[in-house]
Amino acid sequence: MQFRFEFSTKQKISRNKMKWSLLVVAVLQLQFLIIQGQETKKVEERRFLNLTTTDGTPERIPSTDKFRPGRISDSCQRIKQKDPNAPSNMYTITIASPQLVYATPATPKTIHVYCEMGLDGGGYTFLTPESVVKLHPSELSSMFADKASFLLRVRKTDGTQPYAVLKQLPQYANIPLTLGLTDYTGYNPPVNSYTGGLVGQPFLYFGFLPKESATNNNVQGLQVNGFNNVFTNCDRNPNSHFTLFPNFPEATPSVYDVPGTVCDQIFSHLLPNPSGRVMPPQIFMFGETHWGGCGCYKQTNQISGILSLAIGFR
Repeated sequence: MQFRFEFSTKQKISRNKMKWSLLVVAVLQLQFLIIQGQETKKVEERRFLNLTTTDGTPERIPSTDKFRPGRISDSCQRIKQKDPNAPSNMYTITIASPQLVYATPATPKTIHVYCEMGLDGGGYTFLTPESVVKLHPSELSSMFADKASFLLRVRKTDGTQPYAVLKQLPQYANIPLTLGLTDYTGYNPPVNSYTGGLVGQPFLYFGFLPKESATNNNVQGLQVNGFNNVFTNCDRNPNSHFTLFPNFPEATPSVYDVPGTVCDQIFSHLLPNPSGRVMPPQIFMFGETHWGGCGCYKQTNQISGILSLAIGFR
């Protein structure tokens, strides 16, 4: 009886050891599957662009792009190319760069943009004021490929948001448009960028004729929805730009004001968008536009019926 008891006890111990061994193996297999699933999810997520609609519904658009340090992973124009039916809406675009202001090297970060997918063929990116702060100039430059047109949207007091496609005049069509982040190299500075209590930095600078082309007593201007809006530069003062300011400090803008037909014609040639669709108000910013040398200078707070501006690029 004693032998049987000892043998039975050894069998129980052996079976218990086997159970524990199988349990450990099962746990390790489960951990492996969880880790593998997480890695697969990461790979799958890298194949998609994040998208959030204005009603909060999450969507995703397929993408084969990989993150490249120092570059924007995508833009509204790229989304439009991949999905011609992509709607105009708020999008969250993922970027990865060692030069991000608030990110560690090569850490993906998101910026919120509005994509206009219909007007003038679509693909225009509109930055939010918060995105202006997060971007590095090199990242903005990598998003800006089409240097032939900008898309102006105007937020009016009546609730409408008419638009204008802005281009160089035909005689200057070979000069590319410029987009700078708190940078106007080769151009005259914006009035509200000066020190002394004005709106200041950061700002988005949309340049047309650089100083080397605008420092002349000749016909200058811009094309607005196909209309050649011209003036003669009388004193060779080379101003040729729009500038948008997030103005987070709520600083008081300049009181400088030069009325002129050039500014009048910009806003009188706006067109209503056929759908009547409006962009979120947070996309719009305080803006100024300056032309010449006997052209004009205006700010959004100086134009009747206008609250703020937004300018898209692609």
